[in-house]
Amino acid sequence: MQLNEIKMDNNKFTKITFILSLALIVVSTVWAANLEKMKAVARENPNSASAHAQLGLAYYEHGLYIKAVDSFKKAISIDKNFAEAYHGLGMAYDELRMYKEAITAYQNNLKLTPDDAHAYISLGYSYFMLGKDKDAISAFQKAIEIKPDFAEAHRRLGIVYIFLKDKKSALKEYEILKKLDSKAAEELFKLIYK
Repeated sequence: MQLNEIKMDNNKFTKITFILSLALIVVSTVWAANLEKMKAVARENPNSASAHAQLGLAYYEHGLYIKAVDSFKKAISIDKNFAEAYHGLGMAYDELRMYKEAITAYQNNLKLTPDDAHAYISLGYSYFMLGKDKDAISAFQKAIEIKPDFAEAHRRLGIVYIFLKDKKSALKEYEILKKLDSKAAEELFKLIYK
C-alpha cells in the first residue's frame, strides 16, 4: 500500500465517520422528539391509559426503566384490564432486574389474555433469571402450545435445556428451530456444542 492510498483511506474514513455521526444526531433528535411528544400526549390526556402506556413504552425505549414503570402503573391504575400495560410493566421490571415483580406483571397480563404467547416468553425469561428452571420450561412450552411455530420460544427453551445440561432436549429444540429460523438454530447449535 502506498502513502497516497493511506491518505485516501483516512479521508474516506473521516467522511464515513462524519456521515454516521450526522445520522446518529438525526436519529437521536427524532427519538427525543418522540419522547417529548408522548409526554405531551399523556399531559393532554391524563385519564387515557393508552397515552400513559405509550409514554411508558417511549421511556422503556430510551432506557428510562423507572419512569417506564411509573407510566405503565399509571396506565394500569386508569384501566385495570389493559393487558399490554402489564406486559410493558413486566418488561421494565426485567430491565431493572426486579424479576419477582415482572412475574406478577406477566401473570396479570396472562389473566387478561391467556393465549398471549409473547407474555409466556417474557414470563419464562423472568422465571429463568430467578433460577426457577422448571417454571421457565413450563412457560416456554405453553408459548409453543399456543404458537407451535414460535421460533423464539423454541430458542429460549433450548437455552434452558443447555443450562440444565439436557443436551438431548436442547437438540430436539434445535431440530425444530432449523425449520423455523436457520440463524437462531445455528446460534443454538453453537451453544449446545460450546
